[in-house]
Amino acid sequence: MKNVKLLIFFALGIVSASIITVGAYTLTANNVLIDNSDWNVSNTKDAIDYLKNKSSCPGLAPKVIKLVDGNLNKESIVSIGNEEFYVIDSNDTETTLFAKYNIDTNNNQNIDIHSSDKLQVSFSEEYYWSDRNIYPASGDYYVYNENSNLYAYVENYVNKLKKLGISNVRGRLITKSEASGLSKNARISVGEGGSAKAVNYYTGSFARWGSNYDNIWYVNVYGETSEATYPSKKYVRPVIIVPTNEIV
Repeated sequence: MKNVKLLIFFALGIVSASIITVGAYTLTANNVLIDNSDWNVSNTKDAIDYLKNKSSCPGLAPKVIKLVDGNLNKESIVSIGNEEFYVIDSNDTETTLFAKYNIDTNNNQNIDIHSSDKLQVSFSEEYYWSDRNIYPASGDYYVYNENSNLYAYVENYVNKLKKLGISNVRGRLITKSEASGLSKNARISVGEGGSAKAVNYYTGSFARWGSNYDNIWYVNVYGETSEATYPSKKYVRPVIIVPTNEIV
């Protein structure tokens, strides 16, 4: 945890008479690894190799997920690099985060932007959830998966986050019930100074309308859930799930 000193002992023999220091890590002559950082040591051998060779090791990665305000509560702000997220839910194992803004699909960023229709994507080209034996006919009616046109954009965004050093991250769209459970400000995500930079974005849930059930719930610029036909184009605003112990 942050600001907690960890002493990890190695039985690897004396490496040097001097103390090796790289960043916030110190390896003493007695093979004691001292960590005063926000870094994540998942493998002690990787850690000692890193310090001895001063090179990047896969088991040693910076904790890049930062809690911006207060405790890890619903709608607390968490940052990853320069991008921010709302906390939807958290337990000892996983934390579910909602991108504060839509994805700029040109640059693969979650950023405060309200611009061209080129950033919008249709949910699907076909009604792939029509089979009631495969897709839900009750509950939240969640049908987002790899058949959706939004899937590639969400996965590209997840891969970007992995490159920042998060050990395990998954992505998806928000459900209708999750969106309804957030405050209006979190659903809309107004820009700096209260400027209205809200956008329409898809949830992953279909709307039970008429006999076809083929509409998809989306969140409009007023923060309300509305229905759209699946070829309609909306913005992409993902949910990601990250390990709780990587948040500092």
